[in-house]
Amino acid sequence: MPDYEFRDRQKNERKAVTWEPFTAQHAIERVRIVLHFTQAIQPKQVSSLAALVEAKRAELELGPQTSTNTNVVELDASTGDARISKQPSGWSFSKTTSEGAAVEALLLNPQFLLYEAATYDHWESFWPRYNALTSDLRARIQSDINVRAVALEYLDRFRFEGDVGAAEPGLLVREPIVGSLPDSVRSGRELWHVHRGWFEGDEPRRYLVNQNFDAQSVQDSGGAEVRSIALATKVERQSATGDLDISSLPDDIEIMHTLSKRVVRDTLSDEMCKRVGLAE
Repeated sequence: MPDYEFRDRQKNERKAVTWEPFTAQHAIERVRIVLHFTQAIQPKQVSSLAALVEAKRAELELGPQTSTNTNVVELDASTGDARISKQPSGWSFSKTTSEGAAVEALLLNPQFLLYEAATYDHWESFWPRYNALTSDLRARIQSDINVRAVALEYLDRFRFEGDVGAAEPGLLVREPIVGSLPDSVRSGRELWHVHRGWFEGDEPRRYLVNQNFDAQSVQDSGGAEVRSIALATKVERQSATGDLDISSLPDDIEIMHTLSKRVVRDTLSDEMCKRVGLAE
């Protein structure tokens, strides 16, 4: 891969940029869409939603259902004896590669329905897959279950190729974000974490944007220390009245996708935006 160069303003010399995206095409490690329920759903609803997925599991190329259960204790009023029964409290269906690596997962518990893709190519293929997996579920949810929020979450990851003590965040992230960090962090010597959030838009479509930057230090397979930055970007729509009409979910998700791209574009350096296909 070609190196991109920046000018060192203090020394007036040029240095190679050594932050690299998660893959050669982009930095996306994971994408999630989450529907948050207004109230915890009942075990009967958990089971009925699982049955919808099970009916199309082979067609959707998903693995077998994994269930989670909750122990429920009931007391006999006449004898005082306790009876313990198991009730379904959640489930998941997943798809893996032949080597067992995760590809995607569909998960439900009483609080939310979550879809996660651990491999991502393009939005044009991601959304049709999500729609195929969840269209029947969303129709049932729309008729029987109230939804308070929907969220689109991206996790981007970048690794530093070189001396971890020189992993300057300013080579990857724009100045307004790293400008308030201490010199020890700006130089790349220390780990760091930044959280920021704000609202965009007006009702009835108002969105909460959250971003987390997390510099991490791990060891590679050879035992050498490697520095990386995980960038988590979440856009969430909540209803001012308490419930959302998820019949408009395709429009909402498209808006959140576009907003997420703009937020990440405004976060990363111009050079990295070119690398990951976000340059305007």
